[in-house]
Amino acid sequence: MLTSLLSESPVGSLVLGSEDGERLRSCLFTTGRQGTKTPETSQRSHTPIFDQARDWLTRYFAGERPNPAELPLDPEGTAFQLSVWEVLAAIPYGETVTYGWVAERVGENRGKRTSARAVGGAVGANPLGIIIPCHRVIGANGSLTGFGGGLEAKVALLELEGVAMSRGARSEAIETPSKKTVQML
Repeated sequence: MLTSLLSESPVGSLVLGSEDGERLRSCLFTTGRQGTKTPETSQRSHTPIFDQARDWLTRYFAGERPNPAELPLDPEGTAFQLSVWEVLAAIPYGETVTYGWVAERVGENRGKRTSARAVGGAVGANPLGIIIPCHRVIGANGSLTGFGGGLEAKVALLELEGVAMSRGARSEAIETPSKKTVQML
């Protein structure tokens, strides 16, 4: 059974979830396009993973650069979604990439071509918002596109990371990190 905890953050309330109490299954916004409430089927409880996740988030919002690999993560998704989330986890703090760039990396890792549209669906299904940094993915023209926690939260996260924003609608410089092998998931 999913155990959850409501946690406050500078960009709104987050629902942390764990299936086994040892690995983090979700970090979801309660507002925005995909806002969630604490699931009715969940049991509200305190577990050590929630302390770890809250510490990670506190350090992130303090301007530190915690690595997603510091947390035992257990996102639930298809093999394709997991491959997209692995690429997202490698996007460096303070940098943005496009859906096309993510599609190229996923295609390289899987050995077959991947569309930016398919990547967009997987990015939108990311159950570990902020921790797996889907907010760092933007449109090919620099537009912010959607974000599960709402565009206001996406802008706040990017500004926290020092991404140059003009009028909160475009990234002035899109830099892409070099390909890295990331051990996650």
